[in-house]
Amino acid sequence: MLKISIFLTVLVAFVATSRIVLDKTRSLGFQSVQQHADDPNPNGPSTSESSEEHETEEIKEEEYKEEEEEAGGEKEEEELEEEIEDDDEIEKVSLLESIDDVTKEFRNIRTNAEESTEEVETFQHAPSLKRSISRLDDMIYRANPELQEMLKRTLEDTDMIDGDIKLDEESAAELVRFYEENPQYLSLNLNGTRGMQQNDLGKRKIEQSSRSKWNLPIKYTIKDSKSRAVIKNAIRIWQEETCIRFQERTSVTPPGIIFRGDSSGCWSYIGKRASAANIINLGNGCQNMGIALHEIGHALGFYHEQARPDRDEYVTILSQNINPDKLRNFLIKPSSKTYSTLYDYGSIMHYRDDAFAKSSGLKTIKAKQPDFERTMGQRTALSFYDVKAMNYYYCQNKCTGGLSSSKCRNGGYKDPNNCNKCKCPEGYYGTSCVAVGPSRPLSTSCGQRYLSALKNYESLRSPGYTCDGYTTEAECSWRIRAPAGKRVRLYFRGTFDIACTKRCLDFVEVRLSRFAATGPRFCCSNRPTKFFTSTGSTMLVLFRTYSGLKKKGFEARYRYV
Repeated sequence: MLKISIFLTVLVAFVATSRIVLDKTRSLGFQSVQQHADDPNPNGPSTSESSEEHETEEIKEEEYKEEEEEAGGEKEEEELEEEIEDDDEIEKVSLLESIDDVTKEFRNIRTNAEESTEEVETFQHAPSLKRSISRLDDMIYRANPELQEMLKRTLEDTDMIDGDIKLDEESAAELVRFYEENPQYLSLNLNGTRGMQQNDLGKRKIEQSSRSKWNLPIKYTIKDSKSRAVIKNAIRIWQEETCIRFQERTSVTPPGIIFRGDSSGCWSYIGKRASAANIINLGNGCQNMGIALHEIGHALGFYHEQARPDRDEYVTILSQNINPDKLRNFLIKPSSKTYSTLYDYGSIMHYRDDAFAKSSGLKTIKAKQPDFERTMGQRTALSFYDVKAMNYYYCQNKCTGGLSSSKCRNGGYKDPNNCNKCKCPEGYYGTSCVAVGPSRPLSTSCGQRYLSALKNYESLRSPGYTCDGYTTEAECSWRIRAPAGKRVRLYFRGTFDIACTKRCLDFVEVRLSRFAATGPRFCCSNRPTKFFTSTGSTMLVLFRTYSGLKKKGFEARYRYV
């Protein structure tokens, strides 16, 4: 708005100056015409001592010439007046067109500002936001003096953190308070050497404060028609998996969510905003289900998984491989209570293992537990822990006595959408989460779901392995159980051919313990060469396909040890 005001001021001054110049030009033009009309003809006839008749003829001839000159002068004056008036009219039209263009641009900007609530207080017009970000940067610089030049904010991330979270006054102030109380998390010496606090263990990624938690239902509007189907499906999934409800409106006033796509990038504010609507922007390349689920997660209060205070117990941040001006994206952020959820490599909120690498092929996050590299960064579906944390945050009062229930096994809990049922980890279902989930596309597609580990090796194959390969949208779950006191051992053999995508859209997953948490996932054609051994007497093997591609699949062998 300030730029427009300045431009309009300059334009008004320009118009006034132009009118003065035109008036001056007209005045000078009339003076020139008048002088030209009044000047005697320098080539007028001279007097001589001729006869009276000759003199009379010369006088008549001179009078005739004077009349012609006077008529010519008047004509020139009229032509000059017309020329000046034409020029003046052209200038007027040009100036009016410019003013009209500016007026239209001003109206467009005002309309956009009215439609986008967050434009009311931009970063330039929010002194407290600038102060908080300045304070935040100062604390980071002081904690990392050797990295000051690398840590300077670029224009594109003036009010951004973590690459896709936009700061406002409240969230920036909360970050400042968090780092003032926990200065150990300001260090970007990201090698897992910082001292862990006892109450950090098991912390989740939700930013928990009274201002960030929504009252239900959450009002929203969609301003970007090309993303509408994706957004509606993402909202449907969050509603099916949690008690959270959304209500579409043609427009929203705070609090509410505006889905847009007119800015670059994929981003959201964190949690509910007190003074303006939360914006979720899905720019070019962001219109897919996984990203929409991820950004809605931010709007509901999620920070990234690898920003948890206990993350150094599970991953190593390879700071030497990170693009220097993106190092700040790996700072630990505030989190909430445990909600009985441990670190989840398969969270939809987790960075992939090469996020913000300074060159292709470099890894920036290394799992301390082996074989999780392709599990991190998935954007296929909400993980069980994603859903559980959100339900425990928003839905505890939906069931009498809360959501915890001893009836629900394997990490399950009461379903807030039906308190008589259990919400079960992937691979399990039923009244108490001990039954193995059904197969797709047919109940017989995956063969036996309950397998017993014996003394000798038995085979386990993906559907179609011995013929045409697996089908699209296959879903198989196998529970392998060893005798009491024994453990299950498994390895892969033969051809291993699962559609190869960066985030393993098709995968075989092995869960050795912690059946509620995502396990190591494998895809592509590089067959895992290690032996997998369960922690207890049970192993869970999952096979999922989302890519739409058809490949041969895998074969595994298992027995007890």
